[in-house]
Amino acid sequence: MAALTYTCHALVLKRTKLGESDVICTLLCSDGSQLRAVAKGARKPTSAFSSRLELFSVCDLLLAKGKNLDIIKEARLISAHMQVKTDISMLEAASPILEFLEKTTQVDLPVPRIYDLTNKALTSFSRVEEEDNLKITVAFLLKALAFLGFKPSFSSCVLCGEQVSTDTVTPISFSSLEGGVVCENCLRFTQTVFFSSELIHWLEVLLYSSFEEVIEYALTNAFSLELLRILSDLITAHMGISLKSLRFLFSHPF
Repeated sequence: MAALTYTCHALVLKRTKLGESDVICTLLCSDGSQLRAVAKGARKPTSAFSSRLELFSVCDLLLAKGKNLDIIKEARLISAHMQVKTDISMLEAASPILEFLEKTTQVDLPVPRIYDLTNKALTSFSRVEEEDNLKITVAFLLKALAFLGFKPSFSSCVLCGEQVSTDTVTPISFSSLEGGVVCENCLRFTQTVFFSSELIHWLEVLLYSSFEEVIEYALTNAFSLELLRILSDLITAHMGISLKSLRFLFSHPF
């Protein structure tokens, strides 16, 4: 009996060596679910898979059901996101996106809109300068957290709902564990850290802005790194993961 086959439109998130020449591809499917499949011979220079199934590649795939992992039979490259792959600054800025998706998406669990969000973010990198491309990373991680059900609160107290103004020079208390800002009346109920109102303001702006708008904002990478430090703590607190690619950025400041 012939093996059951099916098609999938997907983005390559991770490649893991298998045996002498095979690769396990971790994929983000167009419905936002994750898929892990084997590309046989993909590490051979003569293989058609070697160039089509690279990181960041978007492909139309034909797969066959396997005993443990499904097998990629055919791959048609739709978009290589070549500029992201070949520009070291873009690669460093975009890597947290793939790592976040690889660690948070799940097999057979669709996440509506996360796939389109990812492609919009990756496409946006080619439209910003090297000096401010991390703002795209910040915007993606904020929006992705929201899509996954962990939307941070930056304008109202996460404990009581009272409005917290960012139009002030006074530092604002923030709780990564609770997932947002904390008003003065609720400070005694949870552990907080104080951040400048400017940082909190821009986190909210980037959460709700389209990528078209984000591209136009004048945010240096040095400033975006501070936003990413806050996000890193949020991701650890709510997703239980640590992103190595973010730690790399923190250890190699711009």
